[in-house]
Amino acid sequence: MLKNLQKSRFLKPYYVLNTIIILSYLIVRKIFVCDELEKNRSIEKHILFSFLIFLFAKYLNAANMDSFLSTSFLAGKIIVLILTFICGYFLTVFYLLIFLLFAAFLHQPEYEGKQRIQHLTKSTFDSLLSSSEKPLLVEFYATWASRCKALSSIFAQLSLQFPGINFAKIDVSFNKVLTRQFDISDSSLADKLPTFILFVDKKEVKRIPNFNQKAKDCNFKPKFLIKFFDLDNLSRKFNVEEDIKIKEQNKKED
Repeated sequence: MLKNLQKSRFLKPYYVLNTIIILSYLIVRKIFVCDELEKNRSIEKHILFSFLIFLFAKYLNAANMDSFLSTSFLAGKIIVLILTFICGYFLTVFYLLIFLLFAAFLHQPEYEGKQRIQHLTKSTFDSLLSSSEKPLLVEFYATWASRCKALSSIFAQLSLQFPGINFAKIDVSFNKVLTRQFDISDSSLADKLPTFILFVDKKEVKRIPNFNQKAKDCNFKPKFLIKFFDLDNLSRKFNVEEDIKIKEQNKKED
């Protein structure tokens, strides 16, 4: 279980304001009487109950809390727009304008806690891959992709948990040569971000999503990634090898 997540990040404006604006519907609903919903309360109850079931299912399947909250906010805004539309255009337009302002100026923050990740370009990637004997796990990401931001805390914590492995990130927007080299589409329609690729002995051995998958269909939970890439065994193996080399070097110096 990954620990020591920077939980204070959930107190940042993105999380607090989105929570407040979605829950504000419950207060607005009391102030502005909606004749349509008053006539048939079962409609509102059915929509809200379905929303709670959706949230519960997403919570069980979410890779982390960042990902869960991001999805919940989007779904919550859709529910608010549906319910206000039933009541009338005024509230719908009001909330729609606020949601658009949030989308334009209030972005999900990236994880800023401890990590052991290198940000690479084409030249530094080639250099690291050729010079280090450790396995290299690379995340191809984009700053505009919400899923990449939501999963950034997972990758950061994995980098601290497995010192026998090098961890790196490559921004696909500024490294087109590498994205073409490893056949990773940076189009939002392709839904390939983030893509994690593991290199062992300077060769690609595994990736997720694979060539036939979309990122939305992948399991990015920490336990799955650890098992999928066999991070425990890889890190242990290369840590032992590194310790042996250090001891041999020390003997030679003595």
